Amino acid sequence: MNYERDKDRFKTLIMAVAVEKRAQQHVDTALLRLMFDALADVDIEDLERVRKAVCLKTRYFPQAGEWLEEVDKLPPPTVLGLLPPRADEHGQVTFCEACKDTGWILKDRLDGGAPNASKCTCRATNPALGAGKRKKLAHERSET
Repeated sequence: MNYERDKDRFKTLIMAVAVEKRAQQHVDTALLRLMFDALADVDIEDLERVRKAVCLKTRYFPQAGEWLEEVDKLPPPTVLGLLPPRADEHGQVTFCEACKDTGWILKDRLDGGAPNASKCTCRATNPALGAGKRKKLAHERSET
C-alpha cells in the first residue's frame, strides 16, 4: 500500500471494523498508523476482501496478524484476467484453453464410460465466468 494514495480507504476500512466491534473509541491516529505500517505489504483491495472474515474470526478489534492470516488464505493471483482472450480453430473466443471458459475439464475414462468432470483452476479468476455469465455462455454455446 502507498500511504498517500491509500490512507483514506484504509482509515475507512479500519473504522468500519472498529464500529462493528464497538471499539471506535480505541482507534486513534497512532493506532491507524501502526496498523498501516504493519499491513503495508498488503494490497488495500486484499484487506477489503478479507474484512468480513477477519470480523467473524475475532470477538475483539482484530490485530494486524489476524488480518495477515486471512490475506494468506486468499487464492494466489493469476494472470488469467490480464491475458487477452484467444480464438480457437472455430473462431470461438476463450480466456482458458483447458476448459474453454466452462469452468470444468472433462477427462475421458479408460473404460469408455461417460467422462469425468473436474473443476478448472481458472474458476476463481476467469472473467468469462464471473457476474452471472456462466448461464449466458452455456446458452450461447448450445446454440452453435
